[in-house]
Amino acid sequence: MPPCRHSPGPAADAPAKYYKRYTKAKTAEKYLAEQMALARRDLDYLESVLEELSRAETEQDFLDIRGELRDAGFLRRQGKKEQNRPAKPLEFRTTSGFWWGGTTARTTS
Repeated sequence: MPPCRHSPGPAADAPAKYYKRYTKAKTAEKYLAEQMALARRDLDYLESVLEELSRAETEQDFLDIRGELRDAGFLRRQGKKEQNRPAKPLEFRTTSGFWWGGTTARTTS
């Protein structure tokens, strides 16, 4: 008589599969609860900023609100604009040495 091989089959995989789904759903629920709390906090903050905007009267008030939004991470910081350095003039070599001449679009604009 040959030895009996017992293979667990698909029914044995079912509990592990359902446990994995349960763990994934539980983690997602925790993450979503955190995200909802952050979204509520941001909404409350933005509503207060909207109220400040409705009461702002001077340009300085608006600049202060903009700075506050930037500090809170709702607006990007304005970095230094890259300086357009003029390109060197075109260089031509002659038999007697160098001769500089010509321009590029960068030097004329």
